[in-house]
Amino acid sequence: MPEYTLVVKIPNAGNKEISYSVNLTVAETRYPEDYFAIEDHKSCLRESIQTKTVRQVSDIQLKRIIYEWTEDIKQNLRRTTVTVDLPTGTFVTSPITTAEPTSTPTQIQSNTFPAPPSKPFPASKPPLRHPSSESTPAKPTAEEKSGTEIIIEKRRKGNKFDDFDS
Repeated sequence: MPEYTLVVKIPNAGNKEISYSVNLTVAETRYPEDYFAIEDHKSCLRESIQTKTVRQVSDIQLKRIIYEWTEDIKQNLRRTTVTVDLPTGTFVTSPITTAEPTSTPTQIQSNTFPAPPSKPFPASKPPLRHPSSESTPAKPTAEEKSGTEIIIEKRRKGNKFDDFDS
């Protein structure tokens, strides 16, 4: 996979240059705009430029950088230099915020630990039921049985070698 390098030159920062490289597959080399259509790739490029320059990159500036770089990648140019004015007034800052506690902390004295939550015990355990102790349904009457069930029942009563009347 070939490596393509972007060099961002910032004239209002004393011509400071920063570089960013990516390794692209053959398909990504043919269609580099598809590579940068993925939000992760775009945001990674933006974050890298902002971190190295300590300046904010606007959406318009990022689109212009990506456009110029993708045009050079399509022409198989491995190194692209883009000149961008990044204003000095827009520094990238990540404010550190502290979360306020929602409740007051509890004082724990030394060598004492909070008791684990107790589980309520049932007053009495329900009796165990065995499947054989379940009530069995009543046997159907002769009127409810079908003809084949009656024949089978007659056969069970007699000898297995005997013929039976139907």
